[in-house]
Amino acid sequence: MTSRSRYLRFQSGLGALPESLVHAFTHVDYHNHFALVAESFPGGRQVQVGDARFVRDGSDPRSAEFGIAVADAWGGLGIGKRLLCQLVVAARSKGVEVMYGDVLRDNRAMLSMARSVGFAVRRHPEEIRLVRVERPLAERMEAVTVAGCGCEC
Repeated sequence: MTSRSRYLRFQSGLGALPESLVHAFTHVDYHNHFALVAESFPGGRQVQVGDARFVRDGSDPRSAEFGIAVADAWGGLGIGKRLLCQLVVAARSKGVEVMYGDVLRDNRAMLSMARSVGFAVRRHPEEIRLVRVERPLAERMEAVTVAGCGCEC
């Protein structure tokens, strides 16, 4: 990922992931912390091109925060939208009732994608440079079908 992409995903100028974040990203229990990975296999070599995950809110296990990253070379192809839709479906199946994400105000691509799968954009409760995207999951909203993945979120 470029430094700009890392900034948009992590909301800071990370050069490398701190050990604590590496640990958090690699210890997934698929109930409180659920992760999806998109891969490509050019020339038979495995390459990760996207990552999406949710983590239940420690103060309210009915809510979960999500995050998504797509490799720069793979941006704009619908991978992020497909991952987000599948993440919504997985979270609902795990009993999550509300999914949210904190997004930089100027991250237009993420805001557009979130809106396209039913997330509302709201004022962030603590940080002026962020907005919160949020979607209730308990009841199906108008179905959003993502081309090619066969899922409705």
